[in-house]
Amino acid sequence: MEARSDAEQKFQIVAVLFVIAVISISVLFFFNSYLATENNRNAVFASPLTHNYMDTSAIVNSEETVKGTDTKIEKELTCNNCMYFPVNKDNSLDKKYTPPSLISIPLLGGGMLNSEALSKLKNMFNASSKQGIAMKIVSSYRSYSDQIATFNGWVAKEKEKGLSDKVATFNANVYSAKEGHSEHQLGTTLDLSCSNCSAFDNSFGNLKVYSFIENEAYKYGFIVSYPKGKDNLTGYKYEPWHIRYIGVDLATELYNKGYLTNTNDYLAKFLEEKQLWQ
Repeated sequence: MEARSDAEQKFQIVAVLFVIAVISISVLFFFNSYLATENNRNAVFASPLTHNYMDTSAIVNSEETVKGTDTKIEKELTCNNCMYFPVNKDNSLDKKYTPPSLISIPLLGGGMLNSEALSKLKNMFNASSKQGIAMKIVSSYRSYSDQIATFNGWVAKEKEKGLSDKVATFNANVYSAKEGHSEHQLGTTLDLSCSNCSAFDNSFGNLKVYSFIENEAYKYGFIVSYPKGKDNLTGYKYEPWHIRYIGVDLATELYNKGYLTNTNDYLAKFLEEKQLWQ
């Protein structure tokens, strides 16, 4: 009887330890998922003005400089297949638009992405890993309301410099999109960094990521939305970390046009000419 009692006690101890281990693993899993989501959400406020890629010549500090910049009339476009919609400062998405097939991203950084884009993103992460480049998602899908908060956050940061609301809004719109005008609302757009790098800087690890993106991303259907030297065309400063999925065929076609180096081609123009969103 005593031997049985000892065995039962040992069994009970093992069972309790097992339950504790299962609970601990579950808590850790949910905490990591929560942390990844928070990091993805908070990363939109990591300043793109802190890295050397950002030419701040468009940043202004007077009302006179931005006079007349708020009179631009947007084009009234609607999309049936919004995956190919030419989102930019002229063309906006409806505030009710939510992309189809959004799923959680099981990669470092987390977030949400269109299922087709995610499939290609996984392949791209695997390819970069084989080259010794570990990448992390800084930001992915953001809703219309998320973008309002994001943009207003940047405006507030600009106003901390003592700028007027008008000038602060102008400056924020150099590196952040207003609601409805963000490609992140499409659910096919990402900001990336190296796995252990800060967002948007030109550290050695991030430089390797940017180089990989510019030379390899098109093979997986991703394009750099705001190439270097195209800010007068795209309306935004150079963002080598910001990519959008448009499919391998279209991405390859645009890449072969030399969009990264020539003077005229860029993503929104390319998509507007294709008119595949109609």
